[in-house]
Amino acid sequence: MNKKVKKILIIDRNRLDGIFRSAYTAKLLKKRKNYESIILTENKKQSQSVKTFKKLGFNEFIFLSNQNKSFANLSLVFLALLSSVFLFLKICFKKSYILTNYRFSGIKIGDMLVDHLARYDSNFFDKEFFNINTFKSIYNVLFNILFIKRCIKINNVKLLLSTSYSYASISSIGIRVGLILNAKVLMITGSSYKIFKKYEESLKGFGKFEKKDFLEFFKNSKNKIKSKKYFKSRVNASSLKKNVKDITKINKHDWDVYRSFYKKINYSKRDFYKLLGLKDINKPICTFALHAFRDANHVFGDLIFESFYDEFLETIDFLKKYNNFYWLIKIHPSAEKYGEKGLVEKVLNRNNVKNLKILPNYISTKTVLNLSDKLVTSRGTIALEFAALGKKSIITAETYYKKFGITLNPVSKEDYFKKLIDNNFPRKMNYEKSMIAKRILYFMKIKLVKDNIYNFTNPAVEIGDKEFLKRLEKKIPSLYKNKNSFFKLYDKMISRI
Repeated sequence: MNKKVKKILIIDRNRLDGIFRSAYTAKLLKKRKNYESIILTENKKQSQSVKTFKKLGFNEFIFLSNQNKSFANLSLVFLALLSSVFLFLKICFKKSYILTNYRFSGIKIGDMLVDHLARYDSNFFDKEFFNINTFKSIYNVLFNILFIKRCIKINNVKLLLSTSYSYASISSIGIRVGLILNAKVLMITGSSYKIFKKYEESLKGFGKFEKKDFLEFFKNSKNKIKSKKYFKSRVNASSLKKNVKDITKINKHDWDVYRSFYKKINYSKRDFYKLLGLKDINKPICTFALHAFRDANHVFGDLIFESFYDEFLETIDFLKKYNNFYWLIKIHPSAEKYGEKGLVEKVLNRNNVKNLKILPNYISTKTVLNLSDKLVTSRGTIALEFAALGKKSIITAETYYKKFGITLNPVSKEDYFKKLIDNNFPRKMNYEKSMIAKRILYFMKIKLVKDNIYNFTNPAVEIGDKEFLKRLEKKIPSLYKNKNSFFKLYDKMISRI
C-alpha cells in the first residue's frame, strides 16, 4: 500500500442524506486536495446504503459486520472479550463504579457507553445489567474501537467524515479514535458542521456555538428586537397555525414549541395550586424539568450524575425528607417517543415517594415558568425560558448556555443537593441578563438552525428513500458546477480543513 496516499475514512450511518453529504464532501476533497476515500459500514454489500455510495462513484468498502469473524482480527477479538468481561463484572457487581470515567485503548468511552445502554438496553431502567444483551453491547463497542483504530493506522487515514455524534455508534467512536491518532474529523449535519482537530474538543460534544459569533450577531440592534418578539411568540405559540393536528406537518424546529405551549392551558396561581391540591399558596414551588432519559445524555459533555435517569433517582431519594418546597415534576414532552410512558410514575410508586407531584401534560409550560420559584433541569431549553423571565435555574450538565451567567451551575452532587434545598429562591437576574437568555434562544433557533442548508433536498426521513434517490438522480450533475451556490458552500467548508 502506498503510504503517501492520503485517505478519508467515511463512516456510513445508513441514512441517505448523510451518505450524500459525505460523498459530496469527499468528491470535492479529491478534486481540491487529492484525497482517496474508504467507506466503513455496518451494512451488507447489497444494502441501499452501499448501492448509493457506488452510484456516487465510491467502490472501496470495509464491512464491519464481518470483522470479528476474521482470523486476521483474532487478537482484537481476544482483547475485546477479555476487557469486556472485566468491565461487565464491574458494572454488575460494583455499585459505586462510575462507568462514565471508563477509558479503553487511549480514549474515553464510558460516557458513550452510558448513553448507549440508556438508549438500547431494555434493562437500563431496572439497573439489572447481568444479562447477555448488556455484555454484547459492551463487547461490540470495545471491538469496534480496536478495529477502527487498526483501520485508521493501516490505511493512513488523515481525515474522517462523520454525519452524527451520539451514543457509542461507529461515528462517535471514529471521531475520538481518529483524533487520538492525529487525524482530523469533519462532522457535518444537514444544518451545520464542525471540524475537530484535537481529541479534547471531541469530549465537549457537538452543537455549541462560539460566543464571539453570538456577540457579533447582536451588534445589529434589529436582531435584539427580534429576539424579544421571538420569545413572546414562542411562549404563546403564536407562530403556529391555529389547527395543527400533526406535529410532523410543521417545521421540526417548532416541535418543542408545539409540545410545550401549543393549545396548552394557562392557569392563575390560585387555580394552579387548587388544581394540584397545593394547600398553602405562600409555599414556594420547585419544578424538575426532566429530560427524556434515553436521549443522548452526554452529547454536550459531562453531567454531575452518571445519567439523566440516575439524577432523577438520586434526587427523589434525597427529597423524601424535605418539604420546604412543593416539589413538582415536569415529564419531558418526548418521553413517550422514547418508550418511557409511565416510567416516572412507576419509579415514584416503587420508591414510595409521596411529596412529589407530576404535572399534567395539558398545563402550558408558560404557567410552569411563571409560577415556579425554582427550576431544575440537566441542560434543557426550559432553563433559557426561565432565565428570560429573570430567574436562574439549576442545571447539572455541560451545555451551550452554561457560561453566560444566567444559570446556577453546581460543581458536584453535594453542591447540587445544597442548592436544591436552599430557600433563597427565586434567584433573580437583572434585565440585561434576561435579555441574554432571549437572545440565545433566538440565536439557536433562528440563526444557527439553518434548516437543511447542507442537503440538496429534504432529508430521506421526511420524503422517503425512493423520493430522495429520485431527486438525487436528477440533481447530482448540476451540483458540481463551480458557480453553484451549493458547491461554494461546501468549498468554503473544506477550505477550512
